Amino acid sequence: MQHYGLTGTSTEAQAIEARAAAVLGFLIRFPDEELLPALTEAERSAVQGELSEIRASLIWICRFTTKRMQRLIVDVEPFRTCTVECSDCYQLALVVSVPEGARCYFCWSRRPIDEAMRLYCIATSGRPTVGSLLHLR
Repeated sequence: MQHYGLTGTSTEAQAIEARAAAVLGFLIRFPDEELLPALTEAERSAVQGELSEIRASLIWICRFTTKRMQRLIVDVEPFRTCTVECSDCYQLALVVSVPEGARCYFCWSRRPIDEAMRLYCIATSGRPTVGSLLHLR
């Protein structure tokens, strides 16, 4: 997988891999559901090899994400009541605490509490509301 112009720490790479796994999981169904049925048998045979390579790579990314989350369960479990989905990697590993802020145990992103609350509200409801802000406290 290539990502153009993206540089940074290995933790940013982990967030990119987690996002990519989620997106690729959705996109990998697209050829089977939308494209392949419209192709001739010869056209279908021509693309099957490439699709097989893509699927094989996707398994590695998904395994990485799954194994990492399995290892993190022990670390995140004590904070279950204040753990939400991270807006960087989309994993349920962002521990929010007042006044310290938020830290993702998966991709290691850190945010001030106000920014973490705002991003959580946007991700879960589309726009911040007082009720959803109070939910995090």
